[in-house]
Amino acid sequence: MALLVLADSVNWIQLSGSLGLDAYCRGLLLSNEPTILYECDDWLVVNKPANWHTVKCGKRAGSADGPESAGSSAVLEDWIVDHDPELSVLPEGGILHRLDFATTGCVIVARSGSAYERLHSVVRSGSGLSKIYRAVVKKGIAARGDFELFFSSRYRRSTKVTVRVDGKAANRGACNWRLLPLRLIGNDDVLIEVELVGAGQRHQIRAGFAYLGSPLQGDEMYGGCAGWKGGLGLHAYQIVLEGQSVMAPTPANWGLVADKRAE
Repeated sequence: MALLVLADSVNWIQLSGSLGLDAYCRGLLLSNEPTILYECDDWLVVNKPANWHTVKCGKRAGSADGPESAGSSAVLEDWIVDHDPELSVLPEGGILHRLDFATTGCVIVARSGSAYERLHSVVRSGSGLSKIYRAVVKKGIAARGDFELFFSSRYRRSTKVTVRVDGKAANRGACNWRLLPLRLIGNDDVLIEVELVGAGQRHQIRAGFAYLGSPLQGDEMYGGCAGWKGGLGLHAYQIVLEGQSVMAPTPANWGLVADKRAE
C-alpha cells in the first residue's frame, strides 16, 4: 500500500505545482524499470515504462506497435515472470490487457488461473472496470466532451486503425474527457483526462482524438508532433477494479505544473 500512497502524493504535488519532490520520488518516476503499484491475492497492477513491449509477441517486426518498436528487447511479460516465476504458466504471464509500446502506466496482471479466467471476462466486457488515461494535446480542445466512434484495422496486422462515425457494434469505442488544470512547462500544450466507456478499442484514444483534430503529442502515426520531449503523450493513469483504485504517477518528463490561468 505504500506505493499507492506515493502515487497519490506525487500527483498531488504535481497538481499543487510544488517543487518539493525529493530525490527518491524523482528516481522512481524517471526510472525505466516497471514498478508494482498494488497487489492483492488475485491480481496486481504494474506501472509500465515507455518503450517496453507489454507481451512477447509485440516484439516481432510489423507488430501493432509499429516498426519503431521492433528492435527493443524490453518486455513486461518477461519482467513479471522474473518477479514471480509461478505466473509463467498463465497466458502472457497473467497480463490481462496491453498498452502500446510507447504508452506508460497501469497494466493489470492476474496471479492465478482462476483469477485470470474471472478477470479476463471483466476486462473484455469493460463491466466492473474503470480505465482513466491522461493525454497531451495542443490547446484549443473543448474543456469537456465525449465521442462514440468505430475503429477497425485496415488489414491484418495493420499498425493503424481506421475511424468511422458508424460501423459494427463490436468496433464501437466511446469515451468522456475533461481538461485538467495543469499545463506543460514551456509550451501551450494541455492535459486531458480520458475515461473509457466500455472495454475500449485498439488505438481508441490515439486515433479518436486525431479524428477530432486533436492528435496526441508525440504520436506521429496519427498526425501528432514528432519528437515531443515526453515521448508519446498517453498515460494509463488509473484503474478501478473490484472497488480498488490504483494510480500510476504521470511521467516526470511531461513537466506538469499547475495552470494558474485555470484558477
